[in-house]
Amino acid sequence: MGKFLRKQQKISNFSGQGIVLVFALFLMSGCASIESINKNYTKINLRDGISKNEARIMAQKALLDSGRINKYIYERPIFDNDLFVRKRYLNYAFIHFAPVDNGDEGFLIIINEKLGEVRYAGPFNIVQNKDYDIFFN
Repeated sequence: MGKFLRKQQKISNFSGQGIVLVFALFLMSGCASIESINKNYTKINLRDGISKNEARIMAQKALLDSGRINKYIYERPIFDNDLFVRKRYLNYAFIHFAPVDNGDEGFLIIINEKLGEVRYAGPFNIVQNKDYDIFFN
């Protein structure tokens, strides 16, 4: 019975250390993600159009360049894949970043997929307004 208790104690001690290790890796991954945004951005080829992955990287880079990256969940960009939006605004990707704090506005990046240019990068409340025409007039 004593051996069993010692094994249980060793396992429980390891799981505590494992949790600390996983948490430390999680914290370090945030810094690596920002570095990888810059690294991946330099690899984008603008001459052949923009893929969805390249649009994601461009949007993250635009958010990073805005100086507001800590206010938004930059690791999970949200693409507006609404059929009406895709048909109305051909060749544009609309990418939203949710705010870290629920009361804040989201951040919108509009990218011309053919030219590889950011048309708009700034705050936008998608819940109150999904009319993107204001960015095209």
